[in-house]
Amino acid sequence: MKKLVVFAALAVFGLTVNAQVGVDRDKNGHFYGGIQPGFPIGDSADFTTFSIAVDLGYLFELSDDFDAGVASGYTHAFGEDGFDDFQFIPVAGSIYFNASESVSFGGDIGYAINAGSGGGGDFYYRPALVYKFDEANAITLDFRTVSGDGVSFSWLGVGYRRSF
Repeated sequence: MKKLVVFAALAVFGLTVNAQVGVDRDKNGHFYGGIQPGFPIGDSADFTTFSIAVDLGYLFELSDDFDAGVASGYTHAFGEDGFDDFQFIPVAGSIYFNASESVSFGGDIGYAINAGSGGGGDFYYRPALVYKFDEANAITLDFRTVSGDGVSFSWLGVGYRRSF
């Protein structure tokens, strides 16, 4: 388990270093934070009723069309009918394609660390669509999934994101 966490951290660090190499020094990256309710899909619907996620990240502008960086946060899914709540902290790399000034899509891929009882973690991915109202404010639509041992827990979410 410890080896997997160390591997995930090194992978994210490596992605960050690679992203920095491609950055034009005249361009800036940006931090972002968001909050997002989610609704369970598939296996998750049998065990959870609702989720809330807080997302944090940093994106480097690689070009006018691409941003890449790192992402983390916290997701809390509320258990249903006697099942425990499920909490995890993603550690992921991010890449987004800017289709226009107001629309981008891409997502995160990495490792979800179980923040609840039992520890451990599994593979994490989060494809997303982002609609920007202006330079700082956006609405996101995503499909957040933690997958391992033949089981996937997924939530469809719509939320608010602010860049700063």
